[in-house]
Amino acid sequence: ERAEAAAVLAKGKASRIHLDNLSMKKEATTHVYDFNPYEVPSGKATDANAKKKLLSEYYAYGLVARGEGSEITVGKADLELQGRLVRTEGKGSRVIVESGKLLQVLPERTEEKNKEHQEKYGNDPHVMEALDGTIYAGMNQDGNEAGDKTLNVTGNIMARANKGEQGVIHLGLGTKDSSWTGVTDYEYMNGEVNLYLKDGGTWTNER
Repeated sequence: ERAEAAAVLAKGKASRIHLDNLSMKKEATTHVYDFNPYEVPSGKATDANAKKKLLSEYYAYGLVARGEGSEITVGKADLELQGRLVRTEGKGSRVIVESGKLLQVLPERTEEKNKEHQEKYGNDPHVMEALDGTIYAGMNQDGNEAGDKTLNVTGNIMARANKGEQGVIHLGLGTKDSSWTGVTDYEYMNGEVNLYLKDGGTWTNER
């Protein structure tokens, strides 16, 4: 059965969550546990030393605006997770991250294992996903240009446009220390992604 967890979830219709600061490190979504040899369901000794991940990176979230018209605002984020860091799902929902760090940590795999993984599951989760609604990251108060606070983003992003849903991402890199390393994934989700660069902000276009 699927396990799902989010650090911050705006689930109700028109719900509002505001946080001045939010910090979450990768250990929160990459925990493992050791089987107790005396409590192994299979009864096999070989299973006693196996390590199992508690939560799949596909169902681990940082910020999720799920309710219709819901909104999450974070003044300064320090998110370093194995999973999906910022996601909007509800119609008219918004997530606003003014500054900080959004770092997606991918599982360590060999090139062969990574190829097998992509064939089976497709691409890894994205650092930002707008399925419906809008994500503002590093933008000014009006949401129409890059702000003057530093934001660093690592990971690929995706916006969806499908069956009446419209995902939009506005990503602003407005200081010399602001950066994004990643690509926009248009392979199967053709939403709207807008990148705003000024005052030395940099984008490294690599997956």
